Amino acid sequence: MAPDPGARERAVAELLDRWPWELGGVIIGGYAIAAYGKPRYSTDIDVVIKIEAFEALDKWLLSEGFTRGPIPEDLEQNYAGKGFQYVRENVTIDVLPGVVRDREAGVNVPERWITKDALTTRLFLLESATKTEVPVCRLEAFVALKIQAGREKDLSDLFVLRDEKINAKEIQEMFQSLRTSTLEAKLRLVLKRLDDEKIFNDSMARLGLNRRGKLDRGAEWAKFKAKMRAIIEPILTA
Repeated sequence: MAPDPGARERAVAELLDRWPWELGGVIIGGYAIAAYGKPRYSTDIDVVIKIEAFEALDKWLLSEGFTRGPIPEDLEQNYAGKGFQYVRENVTIDVLPGVVRDREAGVNVPERWITKDALTTRLFLLESATKTEVPVCRLEAFVALKIQAGREKDLSDLFVLRDEKINAKEIQEMFQSLRTSTLEAKLRLVLKRLDDEKIFNDSMARLGLNRRGKLDRGAEWAKFKAKMRAIIEPILTA
């Protein structure tokens, strides 16, 4: 039987309330979207921590009944072996010490850049919420990691944030400092995916915009594409 998403959310919220945040680290990925826009169900918690904190966090998670293994090679968001996956019943956690590395992009976004100026807030999920404030990566780090991953789901997450004010220069400078041929290829692929009709329709449906009404669907997507291109294209032409 497939895990109940609501039960998983409740278990995640309870776990995040008890998490040893004094060790540092921030939430990224699917659960972080709840801090900035419309939440969605996510199959796992993604946490970035300092390398020095890994041993203590690993000990805590094992004491909580989680089992540890490498992040699977076939994981949808493939971190190229730079992390560990913890599983307990219906809760899965991907712990990423030191860097976030996407296999296709082939570059390491450093933990110190991701965790800088973290947002501390309660997370209001679809069927649950944390009782305490938890650290979430700042908006620029969230956007950068979603661009780095570049999947359909990631672009849909970014569309949810299309009206948020983003410091594009900060993202551009970070990627320019890591620039490689593999990163360039991944960013060009992301630009191409912005023209994918399926991503457009899925993003609209997620926000209940799948029918024409007061909001012009095409204009909203065009505005979103222009915003993403304004962030990504200068990285490729610098």
